[in-house]
Amino acid sequence: MRTYLSVAGASAIALTALWPQFAVGAGAYSYGSTAKSRSQQEALDPATQDRIQKRHDALVALRAEGLKLRDADGGKLTPEHEAYLQAKLDAINADGTVKADKQ
Repeated sequence: MRTYLSVAGASAIALTALWPQFAVGAGAYSYGSTAKSRSQQEALDPATQDRIQKRHDALVALRAEGLKLRDADGGKLTPEHEAYLQAKLDAINADGTVKADKQ
C-alpha cells in the first residue's frame, strides 16, 4: 500500500511540474503563459476602431439609460421599458447605430 501511495504521489508531483509545458504545447492556457499585448496583436484599421468605439459608447449609454429607467420604475423595469431597451439593444447589435428617440 505504501508503494502505491508513493508512486501516486511521485506521479502527481511530476504531472504538476510538467503540466505547463504540456498545456503550452497543446495550445491551452497555462499559468506561465501571458496574454498578447495590443502591440503584439494585429492592428485594426481606423474605420474598424471607430466602429468598435461607437458601439461601445452606445452600449455604455444604453446601460446608463436602463439603470435610470429601472430606478424610475421602482427597482424593476416595466414591460414597456424593457421592450424599449431591448429594441435599442437590437439596433446596436444590428448595425452599431442607435436612433436618438427617447421615451
